[in-house]
Amino acid sequence: MKMLKICFVISQLFILLLTISCSNSEDSNEKGVLKETQDKIAQDAINNIKVPLDQAKAASKLAKEHNRQIGEAQQ
Repeated sequence: MKMLKICFVISQLFILLLTISCSNSEDSNEKGVLKETQDKIAQDAINNIKVPLDQAKAASKLAKEHNRQIGEAQQ
């Protein structure tokens, strides 16, 4: 059992080192393009969430104002 744990840890370290060594070999241009693409996707996701929320808040404000005006008119 102890040997199995040691093999598992060694294999994890090997995979980690392999990942680190491969990530350093990328071209800086590719990193820039990848970062730009990630930023664009993130901004699109933010807009897809934020715009409907802003619209819902605006609709809520209009509804509250309308209800207030109706309440004042009934008194």
